[in-house]
Amino acid sequence: MKTNLKSLLFMMSILLFTFLSSFWIYGTIDFSASNIFLSIFWMSGFVILTFNIGYMLISSIVAIFMKEERFKEKDLLTIPNTAIFYVVRNEHEDVLFSNMYRSFQDNFIGNIDLWLLSNSDSEESVSGEKRVICRLRKYFGEDRVGYFQTKENPLRRKHICIQEWLKEHPEYKYFLVCDADSNLPLGTALKFIRKAEHPDNQDVVVFQSQINVQSKPTYFVNFLGSGQNICQRIYTRANQKVFGRSVSYGSGCLIRCKEFGEIDVPDWVLSHDIWDTVCLEEKKYRVVFCSDVVTFGGFPSNYVEYLKRSRRWIKGTMESLGIILKKKIPIGTRFMALYPIYMYLSQPVFFLWIMTGFFLDSKLWKTLFVTQKFAFLGNSYVDLEMGSHLFLTLFIITAHRFIKCKNMKEIGMVFIQLFASLLICLNSIVFDSLATIEWLVQRKKGMQWVPMKKKEDKSISLSEVARKLWIATLVGVTGLTLGYIYSPTWALVALPFLCSFIFGIPVTYLTGKRIKSVGIADDHRYLQVASDFKLKHGELLPLKL
Repeated sequence: MKTNLKSLLFMMSILLFTFLSSFWIYGTIDFSASNIFLSIFWMSGFVILTFNIGYMLISSIVAIFMKEERFKEKDLLTIPNTAIFYVVRNEHEDVLFSNMYRSFQDNFIGNIDLWLLSNSDSEESVSGEKRVICRLRKYFGEDRVGYFQTKENPLRRKHICIQEWLKEHPEYKYFLVCDADSNLPLGTALKFIRKAEHPDNQDVVVFQSQINVQSKPTYFVNFLGSGQNICQRIYTRANQKVFGRSVSYGSGCLIRCKEFGEIDVPDWVLSHDIWDTVCLEEKKYRVVFCSDVVTFGGFPSNYVEYLKRSRRWIKGTMESLGIILKKKIPIGTRFMALYPIYMYLSQPVFFLWIMTGFFLDSKLWKTLFVTQKFAFLGNSYVDLEMGSHLFLTLFIITAHRFIKCKNMKEIGMVFIQLFASLLICLNSIVFDSLATIEWLVQRKKGMQWVPMKKKEDKSISLSEVARKLWIATLVGVTGLTLGYIYSPTWALVALPFLCSFIFGIPVTYLTGKRIKSVGIADDHRYLQVASDFKLKHGELLPLKL
């Protein structure tokens, strides 16, 4: 009941902000003197987009003021049978060995085994995986490292491979799932297990960690990777505080074997993590976010690779719309599962909304969009114009990211991340819109899944960047030219987007260059200190061979 009340207040606060902000803008438009159709379309787009600004603001307030309750842990006499496994498909052999070795070395304790689950359909990749297993067995022993190949899985889906493994290995109570680029810091597995074994957490099936960026091989990752960490500190923590639950990321999480084996996700599903969350909630189980457990993962090495990942995520997320609407699940879970769909659908709305602004402000059609000061209480006026609202919106979008910065270094990284996003990632409005529209038109099931590149020995070429981004450049040059001639005010407001479109190719090429790799963030690898390994009677489980 308490969680439901918090959920209701949270969403009502977002809707209230959306209403007040929209009412402000509504009062600045003289509809009787404007083109009614275009004005209503522009106003509707504003309402849709403002909802996300409200979510940013309210989540930031929650992240600052609402107390976070961390999940209790139980002292253990013995460790239940647990598997750490990497589910991979055609991955680089050296990257795979490095991550598997480091993760198991730092979590090598009693009754925890390491597994490689293969979805690979390349003979070369399978041979490489077998070499990885042989090397790992030399370090950790034959009985501690296992290898499993998927059998009836033509689409090579990760969740099908996991379910096949669960049926053949009922001896395990938990599994900790990793991607090829995942890395588990010292004591991660035991910390997860202690939470899972506590009596208060028995309705939790998936314990999700915060996934931070593992390495920074290019300027793109160096500039933008920190944004992933900050967003989890704000939005994911806020969702956990308000709804008492979270959503699965699909990796970096501990999962109960028996309960997870009860759900049935179709083999054509691309983004199984959303389906996992919804199916578990339908059975009265929970997915939770453990902010005190940090694991590491990869990040696209350049903006072109970032767009490929985004396109795959869009298709996988959009196909989950049906199950989210059909299943009887808590309002918080429904909100969290629908939010990314809203974000993707809002991209083409955002693009058309920006384009509509050109026509409404153009010198060619002066009466299409007429603005005035916001009027209320008869003839009295307050100086609330559209421009002042723009500055408020920009302040919320930029300032809220700083609230969870822990030191000056992180504040500096957020500044860099915002600037880099302004130069590069505004191009996503064009390409995410195209990907969303493509899915809406085709609505295909059983789409091909291609893993993100985990290791690139050379920087991306200028020709490849130009082939991928020329559409946005054309839009930017056309928009700036027409805006300068016919709609200078619109061109000024839309300038950040137009500049990002125009300079997207050179900036993507320059930020995609490789830099000296610093590897994994060593200062975070040992956050789970050795005291986590102490057992109830003062014993200490062996960490390494």
